[in-house]
Amino acid sequence: MAAPFEKTRDKKGRFAANKKKRVVSVPRYVRNEHSYTSANISRTDQPEHAEGDDNWKEGRRIVEFGVLLSNLRHCEACRLGPVALTYDSVVGELQKGLGGYLYVKCSNNDCNHVNRVPYGSTHRVKKLGMPCFAVNTKLGTAMIDSLGGPDRVNNVLAALNLKPISQKNLKMIERRAGNFVESIAKSSMSKAAKDSFELEMEDVGNEESKKAQEEMGEEIDGLGVSLFHDASPSVKDDRRKIEDMSKDNHQCVAQRA
Repeated sequence: MAAPFEKTRDKKGRFAANKKKRVVSVPRYVRNEHSYTSANISRTDQPEHAEGDDNWKEGRRIVEFGVLLSNLRHCEACRLGPVALTYDSVVGELQKGLGGYLYVKCSNNDCNHVNRVPYGSTHRVKKLGMPCFAVNTKLGTAMIDSLGGPDRVNNVLAALNLKPISQKNLKMIERRAGNFVESIAKSSMSKAAKDSFELEMEDVGNEESKKAQEEMGEEIDGLGVSLFHDASPSVKDDRRKIEDMSKDNHQCVAQRA
């Protein structure tokens, strides 16, 4: 006789299948760092500007000195300045494509705050999130205009000893630049259409004025008006008086001369 089949029951007394529960392991204390140059996973218990980070010493950067020095005028925490940019004060770097941030320690020994200093001009596409670097947007415009796809862009960057950018981020940069190009093209087209309409209306007005002047005859000197053929007698009398006065003035001037 076969042994009876026993089923397990859950806490509510219902029969449960004898299946192993699938446990999905979720890594903790891990986040994806938003970077144009890499998709590395970094631990949150370690600061981005950890001591001994020497990645900023390698490769070449595109630096705008005006932007960099203006952000080093004073410390973000103690407001003392200027913040010294030396070999020992730079403790790390966060790259964003061709732009990025330097982590610079405050010179004040009582503060030692680490300032995040951008070394390129930025602009905002959205109100939330980090700003975009202008050099990356210009790179996207160059991709549309002359450079081409991500492979060609990375070949150019490698020749210039600049760190390569992932294809996903390059596509995002190109898409963002394309939106700017389309908006500027629409505004320029509307302005050109408006200017063309105004010039056309000005030409039409000049032609109509010329035709009206030919139909109305000679204008009265100094007044710029002329009479219609069906003008009232009072208007014609006023015109005769004005013509007589103009003749008298001309005669007086001639006698004085």
